[in-house]
Formats: sequence, C-alpha cells, structure tokens
Amino acid sequence: MKIGKLQESILDRSVFKQIHKRNDNILCKPKVGLGYQIMRTGPDTYAAAAVNTVEGTPFQVGVLAVPRGVNSLACAGVLPEGIMVSLTVPENTQEQDFRKMIEAMEQACRAEGIDLAGGHTQISPNVTKVVASVTALGVPGNTDAGILPGGNPAAPSEGQSIVMTKWAGLSGSWLLEQDCHEAFVKKYNHDIADAIAGMDQFFSVSREAYIAAKLEPSFMFDLSESGIFGGLWEAAQMGHVGLEVDLKKIPVRQETVELCDFVDVNPYKIPSLGSLLIATDHGERLTHLLKQQGIDAAVIGCFTSGNDRVIINDDERRYLEPPRGLEECIKMKGRQIE
Repeated sequence: MKIGKLQESILDRSVFKQIHKRNDNILCKPKVGLGYQIMRTGPDTYAAAAVNTVEGTPFQVGVLAVPRGVNSLACAGVLPEGIMVSLTVPENTQEQDFRKMIEAMEQACRAEGIDLAGGHTQISPNVTKVVASVTALGVPGNTDAGILPGGNPAAPSEGQSIVMTKWAGLSGSWLLEQDCHEAFVKKYNHDIADAIAGMDQFFSVSREAYIAAKLEPSFMFDLSESGIFGGLWEAAQMGHVGLEVDLKKIPVRQETVELCDFVDVNPYKIPSLGSLLIATDHGERLTHLLKQQGIDAAVIGCFTSGNDRVIINDDERRYLEPPRGLEECIKMKGRQIE
C-alpha cells in the first residue's frame, strides 16, 4: 500500500462499511476527513476527542504531537483541555530522547494552555523510529464561539468561499529541510534554512479556528497530512460538491518554493500542519478578521455544483486528482541530495 493515509476507497470499502452504530451518545458518524468524535455525557453535556498518529525522530515527534491533536479538535470548534500520548520507541532510544520529547510537548501544551494529561510508553523491537498516538480531549461549548454541541457539521456547500490560513507546505517544508539540511545550505544561505526551521511556531490552528467558528463555518479541515491539494479533494468529497481554486491565490512562502525546487517535490502536495481550510459564506469578512489578528489568510476559490474539482492557473484549467499518500515527501528518500 501507499505510504500515508489509507486510500479513501479502501477506507469506505473495508473500514467504514464494517462499522455499525450502537450507541446514541456517539454523535458523529465516522467518515473520511472527520478527525474527531463528539460524545453525549449527560442531558446537556458533551465530551470531544480526536486521535492522530505522529512518527519520526524524537525531536520531530516532540514538536508535532501536540499541534496534531489540538488541531483536530479545533476543526470541530472545540478548544482542548488536554492531550494524552502513547509512545512506541525503538530499542536504541536514550533517556535524553524522552527528556527532549516531553520538554517539547510541555512547551506546546503551555502555549495552548492545556495539560499533558498522561499516556503510555513502550520500547519495541518492531519499530525503527518513534511512533506516537496522540489523543486530544475537550469539551464542546467551552468557548463563546457558538458551536453547537454536535460540533461543526463538517460538510462544505455549493457557493461557499474557500478560505486558507497561513501557507502551503508548512510542516512538509520543516521535515524535508531536516532531511537535506547540509546539502541545502551549501546552495542556499543559512537564513532560508533558519526560516524553514522556524516554521514550527505556526503549527497550531487554535487561534484561527476560534475566530472562524464565530462566523459559523460549515467546514474546517486541518491540512496536517493531506497538503492543500489533498485537503481540497477531501473537502469536496465530504460535501459531494465541486470546486474552483485559483492556484496563484494559494499562499506559499518563498522558502518553501526554494526548498521544494531543490528536492523536486510539489509544495501543494506536502503536509501543511498549521494551515486550515475553511468553507464559509463570509470569506472576505473572515480573512479580514484573521488578518486583524496577525494571521495570514486568503480566499482561494469556491465550492461549486457538480463533481468537477478544477485548479486554475491563468488560462490553464486542470482537474484535481485524488491524493496518493505521501508520494511527494518520499520522492527524495533513498537518493543522495547534492
């Protein structure tokens, strides 16, 4: 199978079709693109949870774990209360690796105002890098954003604007630069590499999700794995709609362009943890509110009737293709970058 998220067709055919609802207190039907669950805990009380997997070096997992969990809940309009992390690590992991991972997670939790609420740690001969399962916990209605107890409906509609926050390829750039740092700085100056290394400060989407929730969006999607092209495809699939997006309106940092040219990958197909895709009836108003708070955002297109998913680049119109795992991120694996 392809590396990355399981293909949508396999998910539908071999996973979701085998899941049957038995409990009326579980409110959201599992489906592609829905990264959270809302549970009724009483007549007027609810709990929310989201589960994600993060893998990489101890440093990478330490930095990525908290925003991966937090962002999934943010897409439901829920601010988290805490996260739990289950770590499976290789045999050669050192105590200092654990110290660095937890230090990074605690720093991210402190910035979000949440607790690292516990978890599990296991050393295994069956993994070659750290694998973390991250569970974020929250309470719907713990903000004044007006989100209904059932969470964000999570389905875009025809005619709605597509708003994208921050920039394409954020976390993909951050990860790729670490893989080719020495070769990259030989061709480009250290300022560009340092700018990419600093992209981790943008990985949380809590602030923009909170602002967007006040305008009652019909859909918010975290681009942590899919990248912008994959996220657009999944959004259209969930709403059974088409879309038209202007490629030139998709924000991307010049540092990401330089790096992706260097390693020959598409910046629109690499992970973009920290970037949020929003379907809204108030695109221009939302981008104005976000920019007032210092958050980059742009209306990049709109959802349309039918099933055509079109990317426009000047006079060229081409159809968006279904995401194919993390093929862009593994292009450079197994070959020397010089």
